[in-house]
Amino acid sequence: MISRAALYLGGLLGPFGAGVVSSMLPELGASFGVSESTAATSLTAYLLPFALTMLVSGTLGERWGPARTIRFAYAGYVLVALLAVVAPWFWLFQLSRGMQGVCNAFTTPLLMTKLAAITPKERLGRALGTYGAMQSIGQTSAPLVGGLAAEGSWQWAFAGIAAVAAVLTASPLPADEARQDRVRLRDAWRPAVLWTGSMIFLAWAALAGLPFLVAFRLDDLFGLSPGMRGLALTAFGAPGSSPRASPAEWPTGSARAWRSGPGWPPERARSPRSGCSPRCRWWSVRGRWPGCAASSYWWG
Repeated sequence: MISRAALYLGGLLGPFGAGVVSSMLPELGASFGVSESTAATSLTAYLLPFALTMLVSGTLGERWGPARTIRFAYAGYVLVALLAVVAPWFWLFQLSRGMQGVCNAFTTPLLMTKLAAITPKERLGRALGTYGAMQSIGQTSAPLVGGLAAEGSWQWAFAGIAAVAAVLTASPLPADEARQDRVRLRDAWRPAVLWTGSMIFLAWAALAGLPFLVAFRLDDLFGLSPGMRGLALTAFGAPGSSPRASPAEWPTGSARAWRSGPGWPPERARSPRSGCSPRCRWWSVRGRWPGCAASSYWWG
Protein backbone atom coordinates (compact mmCIF):
# COMPACT_ATOMS: atom_id res chain seq x y z
CA MET A 1 0.00 0.00 0.00
CA ILE A 2 2.78 2.43 0.92
CA SER A 3 4.74 1.64 -2.23
CA ARG A 4 1.64 2.17 -4.40
CA ALA A 5 0.96 5.51 -2.70
CA ALA A 6 4.58 6.50 -3.38
CA LEU A 7 4.06 5.74 -7.08
CA TYR A 8 0.98 7.96 -7.20
CA LEU A 9 2.72 10.77 -5.30
CA GLY A 10 5.66 10.54 -7.68
CA GLY A 11 3.26 11.00 -10.58
CA LEU A 12 2.04 14.21 -8.96
CA LEU A 13 5.53 15.67 -8.47
CA GLY A 14 6.48 15.98 -12.15
CA PRO A 15 3.58 18.16 -13.40
CA PHE A 16 3.70 20.11 -10.15
CA GLY A 17 7.35 21.00 -10.65
CA ALA A 18 6.70 22.03 -14.25
CA GLY A 19 3.76 24.35 -13.58
CA VAL A 20 4.74 25.84 -10.24
CA VAL A 21 6.24 28.92 -11.92
CA SER A 22 3.12 29.88 -13.92
CA SER A 23 1.59 32.18 -11.28
CA MET A 24 4.84 33.70 -9.98
CA LEU A 25 6.30 35.04 -13.23
CA PRO A 26 6.20 38.76 -12.31
CA GLU A 27 7.88 38.05 -8.97
CA LEU A 28 10.36 35.69 -10.60
CA GLY A 29 11.31 38.30 -13.20
CA ALA A 30 11.66 41.02 -10.58
CA SER A 31 13.87 38.80 -8.41
CA PHE A 32 16.36 38.15 -11.22
CA GLY A 33 15.99 41.49 -13.00
CA VAL A 34 14.54 40.02 -16.21
CA SER A 35 11.32 40.67 -18.09
CA GLU A 36 8.18 38.64 -17.51
CA SER A 37 8.43 37.12 -20.99
CA THR A 38 11.98 35.98 -20.19
CA ALA A 39 10.81 34.58 -16.88
CA ALA A 40 8.16 32.60 -18.79
CA THR A 41 10.93 30.63 -20.51
CA SER A 42 11.41 28.82 -17.20
CA LEU A 43 8.68 26.41 -18.34
CA THR A 44 10.48 25.78 -21.64
CA ALA A 45 13.70 25.25 -19.71
CA TYR A 46 11.93 22.47 -17.82
CA LEU A 47 9.89 20.82 -20.57
CA LEU A 48 12.41 20.77 -23.43
CA PRO A 49 15.06 18.69 -21.58
CA PHE A 50 12.20 16.62 -20.16
CA ALA A 51 10.86 15.83 -23.63
CA LEU A 52 14.27 15.04 -25.14
CA THR A 53 15.35 12.85 -22.22
CA MET A 54 12.05 10.95 -22.33
CA LEU A 55 13.13 9.54 -25.70
CA VAL A 56 15.76 7.41 -23.96
CA SER A 57 15.00 7.50 -20.23
CA GLY A 58 12.58 4.56 -20.19
CA THR A 59 15.00 2.27 -22.00
CA LEU A 60 17.99 3.34 -19.92
CA GLY A 61 15.97 2.95 -16.74
CA GLU A 62 15.02 -0.61 -17.69
CA ARG A 63 18.69 -1.41 -18.25
CA TRP A 64 19.89 0.13 -14.99
CA GLY A 65 16.96 -1.16 -12.92
CA PRO A 66 13.72 0.85 -12.57
CA ALA A 67 13.71 1.08 -8.78
CA ARG A 68 17.32 2.22 -8.57
CA THR A 69 16.85 4.70 -11.41
CA ILE A 70 13.73 6.18 -9.82
CA ARG A 71 15.49 6.59 -6.49
CA PHE A 72 18.52 8.28 -8.04
CA ALA A 73 16.23 10.57 -10.03
CA TYR A 74 14.41 11.62 -6.85
CA ALA A 75 17.74 12.30 -5.12
CA GLY A 76 18.83 14.40 -8.09
CA TYR A 77 15.51 16.25 -7.96
CA VAL A 78 16.23 17.21 -4.35
CA LEU A 79 19.59 18.72 -5.29
CA VAL A 80 18.45 20.68 -8.34
CA ALA A 81 15.33 21.98 -6.56
CA LEU A 82 17.58 23.30 -3.78
CA LEU A 83 19.79 24.83 -6.47
CA ALA A 84 16.76 26.78 -7.69
CA VAL A 85 16.26 28.07 -4.15
CA VAL A 86 19.78 29.48 -3.80
CA ALA A 87 20.50 30.42 -7.45
CA PRO A 88 21.71 34.06 -7.57
CA TRP A 89 21.56 34.34 -11.37
CA PHE A 90 18.75 33.62 -13.81
CA TRP A 91 20.91 31.39 -16.02
CA LEU A 92 21.68 29.18 -13.03
CA PHE A 93 18.00 29.06 -12.14
CA GLN A 94 17.25 28.01 -15.72
CA LEU A 95 19.92 25.32 -15.49
CA SER A 96 18.27 23.98 -12.36
CA ARG A 97 14.92 23.96 -14.15
CA GLY A 98 16.40 21.96 -17.00
CA MET A 99 17.88 19.43 -14.60
CA GLN A 100 14.50 19.14 -12.85
CA GLY A 101 13.01 18.22 -16.22
CA VAL A 102 15.69 15.58 -16.79
CA CYS A 103 15.05 14.03 -13.37
CA ASN A 104 11.30 13.98 -14.04
CA ALA A 105 11.92 12.28 -17.39
CA PHE A 106 13.50 9.34 -15.56
CA THR A 107 10.64 8.98 -13.08
CA THR A 108 7.55 9.42 -15.29
CA PRO A 109 7.79 6.32 -17.54
CA LEU A 110 9.31 4.08 -14.87
CA LEU A 111 6.62 4.91 -12.32
CA MET A 112 3.97 3.82 -14.82
CA THR A 113 5.94 0.64 -15.50
CA LYS A 114 6.05 -0.13 -11.79
CA LEU A 115 2.35 0.59 -11.40
CA ALA A 116 1.45 -1.71 -14.28
CA ALA A 117 3.65 -4.48 -12.87
CA ILE A 118 1.90 -4.58 -9.47
CA THR A 119 -1.66 -4.08 -10.72
CA PRO A 120 -3.95 -6.95 -11.86
CA LYS A 121 -4.94 -6.65 -15.50
CA GLU A 122 -8.64 -6.15 -14.74
CA ARG A 123 -7.82 -3.14 -12.52
CA LEU A 124 -5.16 -1.57 -14.71
CA GLY A 125 -7.53 0.98 -16.27
CA ARG A 126 -8.60 2.24 -12.85
CA ALA A 127 -4.99 2.36 -11.62
CA LEU A 128 -3.82 4.36 -14.63
CA GLY A 129 -6.84 6.62 -14.27
CA THR A 130 -5.86 7.33 -10.66
CA TYR A 131 -2.28 7.96 -11.75
CA GLY A 132 -3.50 10.40 -14.40
CA ALA A 133 -5.72 12.09 -11.82
CA MET A 134 -2.70 12.57 -9.56
CA GLN A 135 -0.83 14.17 -12.42
CA SER A 136 -3.80 16.47 -12.99
CA ILE A 137 -3.81 17.37 -9.30
CA GLY A 138 -0.13 18.21 -9.55
CA GLN A 139 -0.66 20.42 -12.56
CA THR A 140 -3.78 21.98 -11.06
CA SER A 141 -2.40 22.72 -7.61
CA ALA A 142 1.00 23.96 -8.79
CA PRO A 143 -0.13 27.51 -9.69
CA LEU A 144 -1.98 27.89 -6.38
CA VAL A 145 0.94 26.66 -4.27
CA GLY A 146 3.43 28.66 -6.31
CA GLY A 147 1.31 31.80 -6.03
CA LEU A 148 0.87 31.43 -2.30
CA ALA A 149 4.63 30.91 -1.91
CA ALA A 150 5.32 34.02 -4.02
CA GLU A 151 3.23 36.07 -1.59
CA GLY A 152 6.22 35.74 0.73
CA SER A 153 9.14 34.36 -1.26
CA TRP A 154 8.87 32.20 -4.37
CA GLN A 155 11.85 30.15 -3.19
CA TRP A 156 9.59 28.42 -0.67
CA ALA A 157 7.84 26.61 -3.51
CA PHE A 158 11.07 24.92 -4.61
CA ALA A 159 12.04 24.20 -1.01
CA GLY A 160 8.75 22.32 -0.66
CA ILE A 161 9.41 20.40 -3.90
CA ALA A 162 12.83 19.40 -2.57
CA ALA A 163 11.25 18.19 0.68
CA VAL A 164 8.68 16.04 -1.14
CA ALA A 165 11.37 14.59 -3.41
CA ALA A 166 13.46 13.75 -0.34
CA VAL A 167 10.53 11.86 1.18
CA LEU A 168 10.01 9.96 -2.08
CA THR A 169 13.71 9.10 -2.21
CA ALA A 170 13.35 7.23 1.08
CA SER A 171 9.95 5.68 0.25
CA PRO A 172 9.68 1.96 -0.56
CA LEU A 173 9.25 0.89 -4.17
CA PRO A 174 8.11 -2.45 -5.63
CA ALA A 175 11.01 -4.79 -6.32
CA ASP A 176 12.30 -5.04 -9.87
CA GLU A 177 11.44 -8.10 -11.93
CA ALA A 178 14.21 -10.03 -13.64
CA ARG A 179 14.31 -9.53 -17.42
CA GLN A 180 15.71 -12.11 -19.80
CA ASP A 181 15.67 -9.99 -22.96
CA ARG A 182 17.82 -6.90 -23.50
CA VAL A 183 15.94 -3.63 -23.86
CA ARG A 184 16.84 -1.67 -26.99
CA LEU A 185 16.24 1.99 -27.75
CA ARG A 186 14.80 1.29 -31.19
CA ASP A 187 12.08 -0.96 -29.79
CA ALA A 188 9.95 2.10 -29.00
CA TRP A 189 10.38 3.72 -32.42
CA ARG A 190 7.28 2.18 -33.94
CA PRO A 191 4.63 4.00 -36.02
CA ALA A 192 1.92 3.54 -33.39
CA VAL A 193 4.16 4.94 -30.66
CA LEU A 194 5.36 7.85 -32.79
CA TRP A 195 1.81 8.76 -33.82
CA THR A 196 0.54 8.68 -30.25
CA GLY A 197 3.53 10.69 -29.09
CA SER A 198 2.90 13.33 -31.76
CA MET A 199 -0.70 13.75 -30.65
CA ILE A 200 0.32 14.05 -27.01
CA PHE A 201 2.96 16.63 -28.02
CA LEU A 202 0.35 18.79 -29.75
CA ALA A 203 -2.08 18.46 -26.84
CA TRP A 204 0.47 19.43 -24.21
CA ALA A 205 1.88 22.24 -26.36
CA ALA A 206 -1.60 23.76 -26.46
CA LEU A 207 -2.40 22.98 -22.85
CA ALA A 208 0.79 24.53 -21.47
CA GLY A 209 0.22 27.84 -23.23
CA LEU A 210 -3.03 28.74 -21.54
CA PRO A 211 -1.94 29.17 -17.88
CA PHE A 212 0.81 31.60 -18.81
CA LEU A 213 -1.49 33.68 -20.98
CA VAL A 214 -4.14 33.80 -18.27
CA ALA A 215 -1.58 34.65 -15.59
CA PHE A 216 -0.28 37.62 -17.56
CA ARG A 217 -3.79 38.85 -18.35
CA LEU A 218 -4.87 38.60 -14.73
CA ASP A 219 -1.85 40.63 -13.72
CA ASP A 220 -2.31 43.25 -16.47
CA LEU A 221 -6.08 43.72 -16.21
CA PHE A 222 -6.80 43.19 -12.53
CA GLY A 223 -3.47 43.50 -10.76
CA LEU A 224 -4.14 40.33 -8.79
CA SER A 225 -1.71 39.06 -6.18
CA PRO A 226 0.26 35.85 -6.89
CA GLY A 227 -2.05 33.86 -4.62
CA MET A 228 -5.18 35.04 -6.43
CA ARG A 229 -3.59 34.36 -9.82
CA GLY A 230 -2.75 30.87 -8.65
CA LEU A 231 -6.30 30.32 -7.42
CA ALA A 232 -7.71 31.35 -10.80
CA LEU A 233 -5.32 29.04 -12.64
CA THR A 234 -6.15 26.16 -10.31
CA ALA A 235 -9.77 26.32 -11.44
CA PHE A 236 -8.54 25.59 -14.98
CA GLY A 237 -7.59 21.98 -14.26
CA ALA A 238 -9.93 21.07 -11.42
CA PRO A 239 -12.36 18.99 -13.56
CA GLY A 240 -9.55 16.68 -14.66
CA SER A 241 -8.40 15.92 -11.13
CA SER A 242 -10.94 13.16 -10.51
CA PRO A 243 -10.21 9.56 -11.47
CA ARG A 244 -13.72 9.42 -12.96
CA ALA A 245 -12.73 12.19 -15.35
CA SER A 246 -9.73 10.30 -16.65
CA PRO A 247 -10.08 8.82 -20.16
CA ALA A 248 -7.93 5.88 -19.04
CA GLU A 249 -10.94 4.36 -17.30
CA TRP A 250 -13.58 5.19 -19.88
CA PRO A 251 -12.93 2.35 -22.34
CA THR A 252 -13.22 -0.30 -19.62
CA GLY A 253 -16.98 -0.47 -19.98
CA SER A 254 -17.67 -0.30 -16.25
CA ALA A 255 -21.03 1.13 -15.29
CA ARG A 256 -19.45 3.69 -13.01
CA ALA A 257 -17.12 4.95 -15.75
CA TRP A 258 -19.92 5.33 -18.30
CA ARG A 259 -22.40 6.84 -15.87
CA SER A 260 -20.69 10.21 -16.35
CA GLY A 261 -22.12 10.34 -19.87
CA PRO A 262 -25.77 9.33 -20.13
CA GLY A 263 -27.13 7.80 -23.29
CA TRP A 264 -23.87 6.26 -24.53
CA PRO A 265 -24.47 2.55 -25.22
CA PRO A 266 -21.80 0.11 -23.97
CA GLU A 267 -21.57 -1.59 -27.36
CA ARG A 268 -20.15 1.69 -28.74
CA ALA A 269 -17.59 1.99 -25.97
CA ARG A 270 -14.63 1.44 -28.27
CA SER A 271 -13.79 2.51 -31.75
CA PRO A 272 -12.90 -0.48 -33.97
CA ARG A 273 -9.72 1.30 -35.02
CA SER A 274 -8.32 2.25 -31.65
CA GLY A 275 -8.45 1.46 -27.95
CA CYS A 276 -9.93 4.86 -27.12
CA SER A 277 -13.64 5.41 -27.16
CA PRO A 278 -15.22 8.01 -29.51
CA ARG A 279 -16.49 9.93 -26.49
CA CYS A 280 -12.99 9.85 -25.00
CA ARG A 281 -11.56 11.43 -28.17
CA TRP A 282 -14.35 14.03 -28.25
CA TRP A 283 -13.63 15.13 -24.69
CA SER A 284 -9.90 15.23 -25.42
CA VAL A 285 -10.33 17.42 -28.50
CA ARG A 286 -12.90 19.66 -26.86
CA GLY A 287 -10.67 20.15 -23.84
CA ARG A 288 -7.67 21.17 -25.95
CA TRP A 289 -9.28 23.93 -28.05
CA PRO A 290 -8.88 26.65 -25.40
CA GLY A 291 -5.21 25.79 -25.13
CA CYS A 292 -4.81 25.86 -28.91
CA ALA A 293 -6.40 29.29 -29.04
CA ALA A 294 -4.17 30.52 -26.24
CA SER A 295 -1.04 29.19 -27.90
CA SER A 296 -1.92 30.75 -31.26
CA TYR A 297 -2.62 34.07 -29.53
CA TRP A 298 0.63 33.82 -27.57
CA TRP A 299 2.84 33.14 -30.57
CA GLY A 300 0.86 35.19 -33.09
